[in-house]
Amino acid sequence: MEEDDDELLEEIDIVLNSTLAKELCLFQFPLRPNFRSHSESQQPAKFQNLRMKPIHYKLCAELEVDKYSHQYDENYERNNEMNIKNPFRINLNAVKVPLQTNYAVGIYKDGKFHLTSIENMVQFRPTFQHVDDLHRKRMAQRKEEEEKDEPEPIASTDGEMIPLQVQYKKKETARAAAARKKLQLKKAEEEEPWSDLDYIASIQVESEKIREKLYQAPGKPISIDMHRNQYLDILNPVPPPSFSSNNSM
Repeated sequence: MEEDDDELLEEIDIVLNSTLAKELCLFQFPLRPNFRSHSESQQPAKFQNLRMKPIHYKLCAELEVDKYSHQYDENYERNNEMNIKNPFRINLNAVKVPLQTNYAVGIYKDGKFHLTSIENMVQFRPTFQHVDDLHRKRMAQRKEEEEKDEPEPIASTDGEMIPLQVQYKKKETARAAAARKKLQLKKAEEEEPWSDLDYIASIQVESEKIREKLYQAPGKPISIDMHRNQYLDILNPVPPPSFSSNNSM
């Protein structure tokens, strides 16, 4: 079909909006199959106690898991002598990750397509705190048993010479300086206090007021001076020759 025969049905103005560009954040969660979702009902999973460290852009949340669900393994709790209350909560931590491509939130309103870029993205991962607590408990029990089995040292009445070890302080290498700086950054991150976040449902009035900022603020129309095929190639670039179907997930 010739391009001249392809009828133009409608032209839609694209408007860029930067009002909430700095505040928007994309949350990524670990993928789960349909038969092992976080929630068995039609209701979304219950995330509670959402907190954030704004300087280092770290987030944490608690995911509520029903112990009476068929997905919960009671044998694991019983075999490991764990006393887990119901509901059981899994801790999720999130850190900021670099964007691998361009993301935006789009709203079609009054014949215009409003776009707001997303500049922040975090990935949530479970911490398995209950597994770590069980491991520490086992290690403490093992250490206590080993100390009971060790014979008591016999005190010596004779004086003994205690060797002294002398070390010369060397000049700090670049690798040691980088490690020291990393420890300082980690310490500063740990010392930053958590800030509580309030969850606002999409049906609440506050949520609608925030959504209005995505299209009510004055935007700037995008003037595109290129062929439509070039524009589509920019939106959906052709994969490189090295890319194959085996690399896709």
